[in-house]
Amino acid sequence: PGARAGAGAAAAAGGGPRAHAGAAAAAAAATAPAAAVGGSRRQQQQQQQEGPAAVLLQSVDAFDSSRPFAAAAAASILGSNSSSSVPQGPGFSLLDLDARWSGPDVVQGLRNRFVTGDWDAAAARAKALPGEDSEDDEPAEEGDVFGDFEDVEAGLTFTADDAITAAAQKAIKDATAEELRAKKLAKRAAWDAGYAHGGGAAAAAAAAAVDRGVDPAAAAGGSDDEDGEDAAEAAAAGRPQNPNRRAEAEGESFYDAQKREMAARAAATAAALSQLDPKTRLALAGLGVGTYVRIRLTGVPCELVTHWDPHRPLLVGGLGQGEQRMGVMRLRFKRHRWYPKTLKARDPLVLSVGWRRFQTIPVYALEDHNRRLRALKYTPQHCHCLAAVYGPLAPPNTGVVAIQASAAGPTPPASWRIAATAVVLEQEAELRIVKKLKLVGTPLKVAKHSAFVGGLFTSQLEASRFEGAAVQTVSGIRGTVKKALRAGVQGVPDGGVRVTFEDKPLLSDVVFLRAWVAVDIPQLHNTMTNLLAPAAAPTNAAAVSRKGHERQQQQQEDGTAPNSSSAPA
Repeated sequence: PGARAGAGAAAAAGGGPRAHAGAAAAAAAATAPAAAVGGSRRQQQQQQQEGPAAVLLQSVDAFDSSRPFAAAAAASILGSNSSSSVPQGPGFSLLDLDARWSGPDVVQGLRNRFVTGDWDAAAARAKALPGEDSEDDEPAEEGDVFGDFEDVEAGLTFTADDAITAAAQKAIKDATAEELRAKKLAKRAAWDAGYAHGGGAAAAAAAAAVDRGVDPAAAAGGSDDEDGEDAAEAAAAGRPQNPNRRAEAEGESFYDAQKREMAARAAATAAALSQLDPKTRLALAGLGVGTYVRIRLTGVPCELVTHWDPHRPLLVGGLGQGEQRMGVMRLRFKRHRWYPKTLKARDPLVLSVGWRRFQTIPVYALEDHNRRLRALKYTPQHCHCLAAVYGPLAPPNTGVVAIQASAAGPTPPASWRIAATAVVLEQEAELRIVKKLKLVGTPLKVAKHSAFVGGLFTSQLEASRFEGAAVQTVSGIRGTVKKALRAGVQGVPDGGVRVTFEDKPLLSDVVFLRAWVAVDIPQLHNTMTNLLAPAAAPTNAAAVSRKGHERQQQQQEDGTAPNSSSAPA
């Protein structure tokens, strides 16, 4: 209660440290009667005779220096209830102070200043005080004075109705509002300037500098100087510099920062190379873009010079270290939708792969659900397939263009089309492409569930490779190849086998063997050498022709029309 009373008295005084001291004295006076209740009867009678003023002064006897301030606080609390003046200094009269506290409403008014008093009276006093109407509704700072107060040192009393006090309060309020408005305008201007110069990060930094009371331009310059000092220290210590530090300071993206760093390195390299002599610069950096050079070609046929056509450009390129080896490549292959014909397996195609252009024989296949590569006779319609080709190896994801050009003569321009497009999936692929195989044989001799079967194979060596294969008769009896027989054993021809069935077969049954046989990939690679031929007939003499084209040429040479030798149906 004493602490609360001291706080209430300090708020009532509303002044500097002396007012707080008077409030503490008033708090001590409020607690003195409560302590005296438990005392002796004589002390109670003395308190009644001397009055409340003497009790207030006795509570502060231990601190002689606070007696005049306690008297001043008591006089300020009484306010206008007494017209007598309070003497200042150590020689004041206790009788005058006693006369001030002798009224019946004085103690009650002092009690209402604490939490145990009447709160309605305190609310009425709070409403009577002038308010603070600021833009941000900020609480009044410490040292702001409102309402009635008394200057203890000068002995002057100021009221809320004083014109000088009202004018001073209005001037302070207007100055504070103007300062806040100017600060907001400066912060907004710094934000706009920073955002226009370096984006959101620079705008936030400029606004923060205004809040700290620092010039945004000076703050940005200081950060640049700090960055420069950090970069100099990193260079002196031999540490790599962070390329994103300047990017973060300037508010640019990581991509722009990397481009700026690359441009700076390129400019530094160009400046360093420009100071060298031509031979040293050529040895270090090579030939620049757009430089005219003279190339000497060695090991080429003489026909390249003999049949040289200046109207046809010659493209010169380089091959990687792994592109000079030969092997099987796996392509994802699709026939072009504008090509009018269906591509057939083992028909030669001219492939353009990177810098290479060669002729090869592809084998088409489809991958089953069990990852088995099943051979195709023709390319499928409107979907991809796999193609295995032999030729110079190319890196994966290399584009391929296939052209079905004839080697017998120039292709008519009207019928020239791109046959297919593909992409390299794998190089040096170990592909095993299989196709269905259906062998037919007949039982030669039957003994219970075993039988000698002939006609399935042509030799004992071929039959030995199919030992353990599953067979089946037309009637549905299943069996297994047990052993390959020698030629002449019990009259069995070469290629006969002994087969065990689930049931007794008949001599009239037909035995089928369904299997998958591997398809060989033709290892044909024919480099296109059309630049070695005359321009009138740009053909490749060593190229491979299609079977259909050979048949068509042969019919034209014989003078017979197609299908002329077939009999009418």
